[in-house]
Amino acid sequence: MTDENKVPETPNAGEPASTPQPITTPVPANTTEAPKVAEVKPEEKKKEGYQGPPIRVFVYDGTEYPDPDPNMSVDEVRQGLLFAFPELSNASTSETKRGEDTIYTFQKRVGTKG
Repeated sequence: MTDENKVPETPNAGEPASTPQPITTPVPANTTEAPKVAEVKPEEKKKEGYQGPPIRVFVYDGTEYPDPDPNMSVDEVRQGLLFAFPELSNASTSETKRGEDTIYTFQKRVGTKG
């Protein structure tokens, strides 16, 4: 039997097991990551002298969600929220302004079943 096919021995009862080694997964050299977009938090905008761009805020069911990526369309953001809120699949979207910021509110459409 070669070393490649050798079955590892199991520790005897009562003996401490060896320390498990961390599993490392090699990252392929040709992998490219999407560039990270700096997120501007609303509390940062409230600081005196803020000079950054206006931000988008997405609201559903009374909860505000930050803009995941300024390069995404509003519909792409709504599609991204579907995993948590499947009822957004046919939601309506309204746009309002709050200072320089744009607020997008998603509202589920009420319909009848059947």
